[in-house]
Amino acid sequence: MQPAPSAVYHYSDAGGGNAQHNKVNAIFQAAKKDLLQVIQIENPDLLEGRVKLRQVKAGTVVARQGDQDVSVEFVISGSLHVYQRMIDREEDTLLFVTHQGEMVGHLAVLTGEPLIFTVRAHRDCTFLSISKAHFYEMMREEPRLVLNVAHTVVKRVSPFVRQIDFALDWMAVEAGRAVYRQGDKSDSTFIVLSGRLRSVEALTHMNRATTVHAVRDSELAKLPEGALNSIKRRYPQVVTRLIHLLGQKILGNMQQGNGPLAARSLALHTPTSKWDAGNQTSNLSTVSILPVSEEVPLTAFSLELHHALIGIGPTLLLTSDIIKQRLGSAALDSVHEYRLSSWLGQQEDIHRIVLYQSDPSLTPWTQRCIRQADCILMVGLGEQEPTVGEMERMLEGGAVRSQKQLVLLHKEDGAPPRGTAEWLNMRSWISRHHHLSCPRRVFSRRSLPKLRELYQRVFDKGPDRHSDFSRLARILTGNSIALVLGGGGAR
Repeated sequence: MQPAPSAVYHYSDAGGGNAQHNKVNAIFQAAKKDLLQVIQIENPDLLEGRVKLRQVKAGTVVARQGDQDVSVEFVISGSLHVYQRMIDREEDTLLFVTHQGEMVGHLAVLTGEPLIFTVRAHRDCTFLSISKAHFYEMMREEPRLVLNVAHTVVKRVSPFVRQIDFALDWMAVEAGRAVYRQGDKSDSTFIVLSGRLRSVEALTHMNRATTVHAVRDSELAKLPEGALNSIKRRYPQVVTRLIHLLGQKILGNMQQGNGPLAARSLALHTPTSKWDAGNQTSNLSTVSILPVSEEVPLTAFSLELHHALIGIGPTLLLTSDIIKQRLGSAALDSVHEYRLSSWLGQQEDIHRIVLYQSDPSLTPWTQRCIRQADCILMVGLGEQEPTVGEMERMLEGGAVRSQKQLVLLHKEDGAPPRGTAEWLNMRSWISRHHHLSCPRRVFSRRSLPKLRELYQRVFDKGPDRHSDFSRLARILTGNSIALVLGGGGAR
């Protein structure tokens, strides 16, 4: 729904002569007193010059999921509905309703994280708004404001969820590290917040049947066996659902010829996900794109693949420049590691696939691309002599457990592929290779602004499903199309 125009009023102590102005001021003054009571602050000067009174029409989008510059909204009249977009659903899911005398947006302001939902006025609504910058000024003057506002967040959480929160342990696991090893006691279940791995042996009360490593940098929530038993006693339907999911996964592996305890059988994916096709590429969340050499048109390739993937599901392309535009010029500095990781994790939650385009050289952003990848595409030019690039040598020597695939680009009117065996013999670690016939625009020599302008026009049209880029997009998302012929004469 498109945002509707909204009226914004600024409070001023210098009263006006007209009745409408006096009415607005009266509403503003009364609302400020109510807000001070909610946040338990006695000094009214704290709000001086930092609060706006907003009146919006029904259907107005007040804030969008993923917004960085968020505000605290305090509802005076009407209601604000809070929605969240799931990648496996076309429509937004209603999470809760903010009624008169309640706040919304304060958790994102307190944590500094992007907004995790969209706020929309269900009907004509009046509310107070405090920007993040003004709220931080208030925090510096009155530090206890943080605890008071945080308390309003906690009150929205049920007692049971608060108990489980105490039981959960947050873990950060670097790529290549073992979460647990074969033979370890199975006394906990791991929930992947961001990253790539899963575990369910705690349900069987057996020792670990496998060793599980983090394919890439991962954030986990560790749920002890006692907490899981508590959930089962209070909500027995959870056990039924877990058994159903585990049964589906084991059956799927048996049908593929794998044993019930095969490594992939330890992964329980989102039950409603329409992309979980039971193969290794069906649940890829992040794909990193690295060049074999400096001559590779990496930006054009990334934009072309992005265009093809949009036809399958929500897709986001990230580069170092885009990160700096969205999160600030210092976003890639080590001091902002946690903030960047959290933001990237949120993008995975709301997109089918996130594409990471590396820099031309081994920069901190390129290293981040490698660490975030479920799958790494090494892109080379098919017409060049086979060679191994600097980044590839680094991948071969490091403990990078992500899938690695080789992509060779060819001009659509060029010679057929040749020398593939030489490319592959130099890369024993490659799990798959692709030859792509590329449209002329991929190899066009344009400046970056001109190239982006060109692809803005390309994105206005739908992708060509018969193109090689659409074929690669289907492979990456587990939607490949194949034809099998048999019976001799049937061909």
